[in-house]
Amino acid sequence: MSSINGSRLFLQDTPLQDHLPRFEKSLEHAVTFYESHDYDRAALAVEGMTDQLKQFAPQTSKAALRTIARFMVEHTAQTVAEALEKDNSARGPRVSGIVIKGAPDTDMYMVWSGISDNAVYTGTRAQLEAEGYPETDIARADRLGTSSPFRKGVWESEPLLVANIQHRDKEPFYRLPREKFADYMRLLHEDREEAAEALLEVEED
Repeated sequence: MSSINGSRLFLQDTPLQDHLPRFEKSLEHAVTFYESHDYDRAALAVEGMTDQLKQFAPQTSKAALRTIARFMVEHTAQTVAEALEKDNSARGPRVSGIVIKGAPDTDMYMVWSGISDNAVYTGTRAQLEAEGYPETDIARADRLGTSSPFRKGVWESEPLLVANIQHRDKEPFYRLPREKFADYMRLLHEDREEAAEALLEVEED
């Protein structure tokens, strides 16, 4: 699946579908930069997407539109990556997502999926390298707390929105404070999912 096909799937059945020919190329460029780990150019492309979104939704704040644009890029890139994994399991890392480090003084990371809104892999630096995650992504997470060009998971970030792991209750989403990232990763890595869930806070309306 190409980036442009992934973006077309994302835009279908949304208010942007009517503007698909104009918006699709901008999203394709942003996804291409994101996939190649050219995060500076990806961020610039997102700003261009935000300006385009503003034309379609002039009453919506630019900050909100920027968040939408970032989500579209991450979601499309991960959809493309997961389709490639199904087509050829030997290509690239076992699972896709951004690399987030638990804490500056720990050797524990998680790969975070914006599609499932949860960790899809946990491990040490050596384990991530063995799985094929780019050294540049791991190094960026070492410096900033995350490999995301959009600062999701940086050292001083807001809590992550986490999807219910086992759906043991009716709450679909929770919040994971940044100071609990390392413990959350460690518990998941030890297959202690109930203990990991105990660290989550209810997402209030």
